[in-house]
Amino acid sequence: VYIEAARMMFGWKLDKKDPRRALRMKPTVLGASYGLTEFGMEKKYEIPKDEGKKLLETFFRTFSGMREWKTKQQKIKTYVETIYGRKFWLNPYSKGSENNALNSPVQGSGGDGIKIAGNRFRKLVESAGLVEDVMIINFIHDEILVECKIGTTNWVVDNLKHIMIEVAEEMHDGIPADVEINTGHSWHEAHG
Repeated sequence: VYIEAARMMFGWKLDKKDPRRALRMKPTVLGASYGLTEFGMEKKYEIPKDEGKKLLETFFRTFSGMREWKTKQQKIKTYVETIYGRKFWLNPYSKGSENNALNSPVQGSGGDGIKIAGNRFRKLVESAGLVEDVMIINFIHDEILVECKIGTTNWVVDNLKHIMIEVAEEMHDGIPADVEINTGHSWHEAHG
């Protein structure tokens, strides 16, 4: 998302190692999506206010539908919904209500998707007779932590990736998805 946004907004050809991806594009996309202003960009990401303002303006000029969605969402005072219709009730008296109206449908939909993928994967594990060898340990934000016997690692990686992509593409029809899966003897090692 950040690489494609950089290309569309500035014509930059980034890869994952380019520091502009993490230091400018990720904060811009997330900041715009979750209601940050140039002041929030400075406070949270240490981007000078004038640069933050230009980044956000360029984002909304490039993705004009996002500005319309943001304006519409921030007017909602009761509840917002995930893609699957799960409700998140807003507190209109809370200072963060407008940002929750932006954040909750996105994060909540991601949460819905990860739980659906986990459920499908668990059913596949059961049908493959691998309950003793493969188990979901935890759901961490947008990750599924799986513990498996060494001989089943490739099976887990292939099947979990397939299921996660399938669920994501069902959620946003016509938009291709990708999943990065890492392995290791510990969660820390897999993230290493």
